[in-house]
Amino acid sequence: MNRIAIFSVYDPNGHAGGYIYALLDSLKTYFDKLVIVINGRLNADSYEKLKKYCSVIVKRDNTGYDAGAYKAVLFETLKDKKWEKWDELFLFNDTFYGAIHQWDYVFTTMEKLHLDFWGLSEFPNGSFPDGEFIPSHIQSYFLCVSKRIFMDKSWPLFWEETGNAVTYKDAIKSFEIRFTRFFSERGFQSGSFLNAISPDFKIRKNENPVEKYAFEIIRDFRFPVLKKKVVCLQNYSQMKKALSYIQANTDYDIGLIEEDVAYRRSHHLLKPYDTSRLILFLQKNKSEKIYLYGYGKDGHNIAEFLTDNGFTFEKFVVTHKDTSDDRVIEYREIAGMQGVKMILALGEGAFREVYPIVAGDFSEEDLFLPVYKW
Repeated sequence: MNRIAIFSVYDPNGHAGGYIYALLDSLKTYFDKLVIVINGRLNADSYEKLKKYCSVIVKRDNTGYDAGAYKAVLFETLKDKKWEKWDELFLFNDTFYGAIHQWDYVFTTMEKLHLDFWGLSEFPNGSFPDGEFIPSHIQSYFLCVSKRIFMDKSWPLFWEETGNAVTYKDAIKSFEIRFTRFFSERGFQSGSFLNAISPDFKIRKNENPVEKYAFEIIRDFRFPVLKKKVVCLQNYSQMKKALSYIQANTDYDIGLIEEDVAYRRSHHLLKPYDTSRLILFLQKNKSEKIYLYGYGKDGHNIAEFLTDNGFTFEKFVVTHKDTSDDRVIEYREIAGMQGVKMILALGEGAFREVYPIVAGDFSEEDLFLPVYKW
């Protein structure tokens, strides 16, 4: 089978970390041709290292996110190539570490299904932070497209209306979500490795499987990658278990992940929570009463992080209490109280609702805030 792949790379500082080279090394035997496309810039050292993996590196302005990068290669760089000689096209990016488990299991599993397009995982029905509905779709960080699609007349029609997004949400809607809907409506068959290997593994609405169950899918289903977004404070529990398992049970060099996290921390790219900044806040206020505003995913993960690092907090804080847990109090009980420091452990939607209220009762130095774009 002849395979061509397009790999999209982006870093605001033009840096390609060691985990990228390990990822490309793990995949090099599966692709007959690889094109690397750089959104934005790439420093000289990274460029020289990437050159050994392919004969074509495309550098372009950082526009349109991954879809913009793929579109530029498909319809500009490679527009006159003979696409009929390829059996499969792979589109993937630099948002994950791998191979945690080797790729053979993935490729042999998916080849037997004879699908028109597939990915490693599928997002169930859900919603964006603003409440807008998200339909179930194949996630696009690693996407395989068969000749039946890219030689079809509908292929260029799809790309006419994607690759121009200016916001992350629009990029998800116009490429990742739309890809599944567009080609499924035209009768093409799709699937995911995770669903193929574990059809009884239940994922609830709005649960991102590669985030919510990162540890379980790597341990139980030989899932080949760990998404970078798992290695952060709001996913602390899954991160801790996944990294421990990878180090103890696989050949993947955990140092590559540690190196990438250190790089992102030093360049203030760990958002919305920077662990170094949080520890400074805790150390500065170690004699004060610390409260955690948030009893959801972020709150519980940060609470576990605090415990693991020898810090304590008074209570979880919520706007309206609907649990019998005596560790939880309502915000009205401490609003404006002296000697109180607050960590806002909230997702973006909840944060935007809560912050204006809390900011009216406490000074800026009393609060530790996640970083979201306004």
